[in-house]
Formats: sequence, C-alpha cells, structure tokens
Amino acid sequence: MAIEYTQLLDRFYPAKDSSGFTERNLTYRFCKTFEAALVQSNVGACFSWMEFPLTKQKKENGKRVSAPHLDSVIFVFHDDQISVVYIEAKRITENNYDQKYDSIISDIRRMKSESNRASVLEQVYHKASLSQKNEYICFAADVWIGNKKRSHEVPGWWETALPNSIGPSKQQMTFQKEIKKYDSSSYNLLGLIEEI
Repeated sequence: MAIEYTQLLDRFYPAKDSSGFTERNLTYRFCKTFEAALVQSNVGACFSWMEFPLTKQKKENGKRVSAPHLDSVIFVFHDDQISVVYIEAKRITENNYDQKYDSIISDIRRMKSESNRASVLEQVYHKASLSQKNEYICFAADVWIGNKKRSHEVPGWWETALPNSIGPSKQQMTFQKEIKKYDSSSYNLLGLIEEI
C-alpha cells in the first residue's frame, strides 16, 4: 500500500489546496493491495466490501438514517476456513488531534465488539461447513507531519498510547511510513493490525 501511495503521489496530487485525501481512499487502497497479494499467492477466494452495514437502516421522520457500518471488510475463503479483516480509517487532522484519537479508539472498540463481528459473520453463507475462523482488525490513518502544531506528537501516540488504550491482544503490530516529503512537511501513513 505504501509503495502504491508513493508511486501515485510521484505522479499527481489528488486534492485541492489542503482538502487532503478521503478515508475511503485509505480503505480502498488497503483492500486493493491486500486482494492483489492474495491473488498472487493463490491462497483462496478473496473479496472486500466497503461500508459494510452492522444494522438495518432506520427511518426518522420518514427519512432514511445511515446505519452504523464498518469502513471495509475483507473476506478470504480457503477450503473450510474463513479469515475476516475488519477495516476502519481516519485522517488525523490539525486542531482536533484529541478528538481524532478518541474517535480512533472508539472505532477500534466497535471493530472488536463481539456483537458487531457476529453481525458481519451472520451474512456469510454455509457457515456450518467452515471449520476455522480467523479475525483481524486493521486501522489505517494518515497525517501530515511537520507544518502543523502538535503534528510531531502523532507518531509517538500511535506507537505507544494507542496500543495501551485498546487493551491486550493476541498479536498486534503498528507501523508508520513516510510516503512523500513536501517542503517542510511530509505525508505519512499509519497502521495497526491486530488478531482478535
């Protein structure tokens, strides 16, 4: 994913002024890269779905209200096994770091919620024939570092405070990658992957 972003940003800048890049691009690029890697390794059937609903849509005052959802979910089927990757993304923007940190922790807890994961898995056909289930969460974020007040705090929070805030896990990995340097700032991708 980092390589694709680097190549993309070497060729064009997909935003106007400081409008940034949308969260959907983060999740789409992650899913695309993940699926391509699995196809190359011939692991099994793989597909992703964006904005996977966790509940039915409701109506308020006669208008549809958007239902809670996960940004993306990847399903991998191999023989009698299923692996599911629950994905959320955030843009960590200036002047609201603390609010974004709280939102990231809330999103991770939502992905780890047993009832939310069960809501996703109940949509899978032929569950009875699946002998093994592996589940992972993935959080992708981006941040501009260098030209914004407090931006240098973000990598430390991501590496230390975030894992401590979401509790123990079987296996967890965080990563950071500087993608592109512009004058006094750099565009960075941050990630967290955890087996649940």
